[in-house]
Amino acid sequence: MPRVPIRSPLLSLAAVMLGITLAGAAQAAWSHDPITSGLAFAPNANAQYLSPDAPVADGNGGVFIPFVQWNGTGYDIAVQRMTAAGTPAAGWPAGGALAYTSATFTSRDAPHLVLDGSGGVIVVWKDHRSGTHWEVYAQKLNSVGAPQWALNGVLASVSSSSDKPQFAMCADGAGGAFVAYRIDLSGTDQDIHLSHLSPGGSSTIVTVAVPAGFQSDPAVCSDGLGGCYVAYDDNLGSTGLEVRLSHFNASNTATFSQLDISAGATGDQFNPLLIADGANGAWMIWRDARTGNFTIYGSRIDLAGTPHLGFGTGGTLISQTANLTQNPTIVLDGGGGAYVSWAEQVSTYFQVHGTHLTGLGYTYPGWTYGGDTFAYTTSGETAGLAMDGAGGVLVQMTDTHLGITALSVMHVLANRTLAPLSLNGGRIAALQNAYNGSITTDGAGGAFLLWNDYRTGTEGNYAAKVDRYGIVGDGAAAVSAGVKDIPADQGGNVRLTWNASWMDTDPTWGIGSYWLWRQAPLTLANAAVRAGGAWADAMQPTDAAAAVQARSEGTSGSNVRLFQHDAASAVYAWEFVAAQNANANPKYSYVARTTTDSIGGHNPYTVFMVEAHSKLDANAFWQSAPDSGYSVDNLPPVIPSPFTANRAAGVTRLHWNRNSEVDLVGYRLYRGTDAGFVPSAATLLAAQPDTGFADMTGSAYVYKLTAVDVHGNESPAAIVTATGTLAVGDTQPRELAFALASPNPAHAGTAFRFALPQAARVRVALYDAAGREVRVVDDAMRAAGTHSLTWDGLDARGNAATSGLYFARMSTGERTLVTRFVLTR
Repeated sequence: MPRVPIRSPLLSLAAVMLGITLAGAAQAAWSHDPITSGLAFAPNANAQYLSPDAPVADGNGGVFIPFVQWNGTGYDIAVQRMTAAGTPAAGWPAGGALAYTSATFTSRDAPHLVLDGSGGVIVVWKDHRSGTHWEVYAQKLNSVGAPQWALNGVLASVSSSSDKPQFAMCADGAGGAFVAYRIDLSGTDQDIHLSHLSPGGSSTIVTVAVPAGFQSDPAVCSDGLGGCYVAYDDNLGSTGLEVRLSHFNASNTATFSQLDISAGATGDQFNPLLIADGANGAWMIWRDARTGNFTIYGSRIDLAGTPHLGFGTGGTLISQTANLTQNPTIVLDGGGGAYVSWAEQVSTYFQVHGTHLTGLGYTYPGWTYGGDTFAYTTSGETAGLAMDGAGGVLVQMTDTHLGITALSVMHVLANRTLAPLSLNGGRIAALQNAYNGSITTDGAGGAFLLWNDYRTGTEGNYAAKVDRYGIVGDGAAAVSAGVKDIPADQGGNVRLTWNASWMDTDPTWGIGSYWLWRQAPLTLANAAVRAGGAWADAMQPTDAAAAVQARSEGTSGSNVRLFQHDAASAVYAWEFVAAQNANANPKYSYVARTTTDSIGGHNPYTVFMVEAHSKLDANAFWQSAPDSGYSVDNLPPVIPSPFTANRAAGVTRLHWNRNSEVDLVGYRLYRGTDAGFVPSAATLLAAQPDTGFADMTGSAYVYKLTAVDVHGNESPAAIVTATGTLAVGDTQPRELAFALASPNPAHAGTAFRFALPQAARVRVALYDAAGREVRVVDDAMRAAGTHSLTWDGLDARGNAATSGLYFARMSTGERTLVTRFVLTR
C-alpha cells in the first residue's frame, strides 16, 4: 500500500484467492526494550565474536551472519542464517553452521561472506592453521548450511609461507567469488593478488600489483558483468601513498591496471573502499591528506577507468573539514547515488558525519556540502549504513554519553529530513556495552543490528531488529485476531478484531488511532474514481481520513471512495474503511462491510488490514499482516404464504404469493402421499422462480413449498392438499426420509433433516468424493419424528474440511439413504 514514506507490497493474488491468513506472531522473538534487546542468534557458552560489517541480507527478509567461536580447544568459523522472525532459517542449526572446526589451538579471524545466488553463501576468513603465517581460506555453505567444498575449506590464496593478513571479497554473479588479498613478502615488500573462486571451489590466481614497496588495504567489488574492480594503496608515488584501481573481466584479464585514481595529488591517499554502482561501474572513497589533514575523497569510475561526469580528476572532496577524519563507509541509495559517512574529530571527541551524493557527484538537495553532523560520540567509531529501500538510509552509531557503550539508530530520508519518530543523534537500540556493531538492511525498510557484549560474563553474539523509524523491535503493528461472520444477518458484514500494538500504552510515543483498510477489486476502485473519487496515494493521509469521514456523514464528500493502489498490481487495491481511536485497550474490533458475499462459485473472501498510527506523527504507521474472512447469510426466507391448491379435471393448480426478500432465488415444491413426508431430492417436484405450478396428475397429493435464497438457505415448508390451505408444520412421518442439505452449497457447515416413522438407531456420516469418511455427525437412538442435525464444517480431527463434493449417508440398520452437497470455502 504505497503511501509516504514507505511502500508496502500488496497481498499476492494467490493468497487472496485461497483466503490465507498471514500471522503476525513472529514479532514475539524481538524485544522492544533497548535494555533487554539483543537476541542470542547462535547461543553458546563459549566466546564468540563478530566481524563488523560482515553480515549480509539474504534477500528473503533474513540475514547471514559470520562469526568466530571458541570451541574449548580451538576456534571455529561459523555462519548463522536468521529469519525476519529472529529464528534460525529452516535447516540451520540453532548454534549456526560450521565452515571450519578446529581441534587445535590455532587462530582464525575476520570471516566475511557473499551470497552464492542459490540460497547459500561463500564464506572467507584468515586462517593460521599453518602455525607460522596467515592464509586465506574459503567454504561454501548451501541453503541449509551444509558445507559444499573440502572439509574445513579450500585455500583461497597463493600457496606460500608469506603472511596474507588482509583480504576483501565480492560475489562474481555466477555462483563464485573474487578474493583480493595482501601478501607480505618481506618487511619492505607487500603485493596484491586476486583469487577467482569457482562455484565448485577451485581457484584462479591473478596478479594485481607486484612491484617493489608496499601495496596494501585491498578492496574489491563486482562490475555486474562477471568481472571485478580491485583497489589498493601504494607507497611508490613521488608524493606519498596513492590509491590505485584495476579492472578484471569475467575471463580474469585486466582491462586496465594500477590507475592512480588520485591523479598524483600531494600527500597520502589510502584506505580505499569500493562498492558496485549498479551500472557496471564502481564508487570508490578513500582517506586523503592532500589538504594537510585527513579528509574523505571519492570518485565514480566506469568500465574504462574514467571518472563519471561530475567527478573531478583525482577525486571529489566529500568531507569539507579541517578536522581529522577516519573510518569512512559507503552504501548506495538505490537511485544511482550513494551515502557516505565518517568520524570527525572535534577537540577531544568525535562527531559522526555523513552526506548524500547524487550519481553525478553533487550533494543531494537538503544536505550541507561537506557533510552533516549525525551524532556526537567519544568512541572514535563511525556509523554503519543500511539502505531503507526507499532512497533513505538507516544510520547505526556507537554512543558512550550514557556511561556505557550503546548502539543507536536514526533514519535519514533522501532530502536530509528525518523519518517520522526518528531523532537527531539516533534512538538507543542496544544498551548493553555493545561493541563490534554493524547494521544490515532487512529488505522491508528496517534493519538488523548486530553486536557483541558480555551480558553473560562471556563474549557473545547478539542481534536486534529496528523498524523503518529506528525503533527497536519488529515494528509496532497490531496483530489481527480474526475476521468473523456476523451471525443472524443477511450477510455482507464481518467483525474485524485485532490485538493492540505494543506501543498502544507507551506514554511517550504511543498509538493515536487504528486505520482499517479493505482490499477491493481494481475494477471497483477505478469505477469509484470515475464517479468522482480519488486515489488516496494522491492525497495526504489526513485528507483521505477527512474525505471518508465526510462520506460517512453524507456531506460534500459523500460520493468519494478512496483507494490505495500499487502500480505493480493490476488486480487489487486497498480501500480506506475507517479510523478508530486508540484508548489503551488490549483488543479492538470493528464491523465492516465485505466486498463480496459467500455464494459458491467464486472467491468469497474479503481481505482486511489494520494500520497503527503514532499519536505524535500521523505519517508514522505500522501495518498488520493482511487477514481475510467472509460473511454468511444466516437468515432463511420466510415461509411462502398463502399457499393454495385447487384440483379440477385431474389437474392440481398451486399458487402462492411472492416473497419480499431481496436475495430470494426461487422456490422448491415437494410432493408426497401424506402430511408426514419430508422434503427431499426424492420428493422434489419443481424448483423455480415462479409463484405457480400445475401438477398434471390424476391423483390427489400433499404438497410442501419452501423459499430459497441465493446462499442456499431454505425456509420451513408450507403445506397444502388439493382441497385447500393447511397450517404450517409437519405431522408424524409415515416413511423414512433424508432431506437435502441446507444451505447447499455450504460454506462453514450445513444442516441435515431426516424423518423416522418409528424409533431407530441412526448413523449419519459424511464422505468426500473419493469415498473417504470425513466425519460422523450422528450415531444414536432417535425417537420417531423429524430431526435436524448441524455440521460445523470440521473433519474428525477438528480441522476445517476442504472445498469439494461431499456425500451424506444416513443408515438405520435396515435402510440407507444418501444425499450430496458442495462445500466451498
